Amino acid sequence: ACDMKGFLAVVMALIPTFLKMKRSKPIHLAFSYDEELGCTGVPYLIEYLKEKGFKADGCLIGEPTDMNVYTGNKGFSEWKVDVKGQAIHSSLALMNTSCNAIEYAAQIITKIREIALDLKNNGPRDPKYDCPFAPITTGLIKGGIAVNTVPADCEFIFSVRLTDTKVADTIESAVKQHVHASILPMMKEEFPNARVTIEKGVSYPAFNGDENAPMTKHARHLCKDHEIRKSGGGTEAGFFQDVLGIPTVIVGPGPGTMAHLANEYVLVSQMEKSMEFTTDIVKIYTATPNENKL
Repeated sequence: ACDMKGFLAVVMALIPTFLKMKRSKPIHLAFSYDEELGCTGVPYLIEYLKEKGFKADGCLIGEPTDMNVYTGNKGFSEWKVDVKGQAIHSSLALMNTSCNAIEYAAQIITKIREIALDLKNNGPRDPKYDCPFAPITTGLIKGGIAVNTVPADCEFIFSVRLTDTKVADTIESAVKQHVHASILPMMKEEFPNARVTIEKGVSYPAFNGDENAPMTKHARHLCKDHEIRKSGGGTEAGFFQDVLGIPTVIVGPGPGTMAHLANEYVLVSQMEKSMEFTTDIVKIYTATPNENKL
């Protein structure tokens, strides 16, 4: 309800109001899917809009913000690393007749940790975020079949949340360079067919709003909110702002702290505020010359 069917209900309920308005410009509603799975649905829409040369004066993302104005959220990228060695009974380990995938995966993870600490200490920072730097985390790992067997396989996934989307390419390049220069030569000494594959998975861009854009200024005026707020969690806003170049803000009903909880709900007062705000922002951009603008 809060994240974010409340806002969908708002815009659908406002359709009769929009249709009755004397408008000089169209209003577009963009519904996506699988946002919670890493924004995997919206790229198809973005690609379609790019092909059509779509332009807009502004974009309103209705993620729950307690009707405050958010002008930033971190992007996200994840990678799956698959390490392939050679199995043998553990009594014959380290005789160049096997290759321990878990141990070499551990060395790669150690390098990723080094990159993470360097990015923390020397990379870009934004104090408006609770976590001001881009944190890298190894979150999942699996490998091996038994304690008495040298593991032939190990797979792990690491990810980063970042304010500069381009940093993801730098991270990927550094990890691949380390693997090819340091890890694979050692693995192949033990097992010539050893390999490491690094595959990029879910990825979506950071959202970096423009405080000087009219869309941002109008939203702040209507919400009476002039505090700069940014979220460490992800939204689809970066696709519209950073990919399509449409001035974007995030303003929606309900607090973000309510998202992903059992018995999610949105207060009626928040829904009413969202309806009023959405109507007003639409009037600003679409009113005919003979209509009074706010």
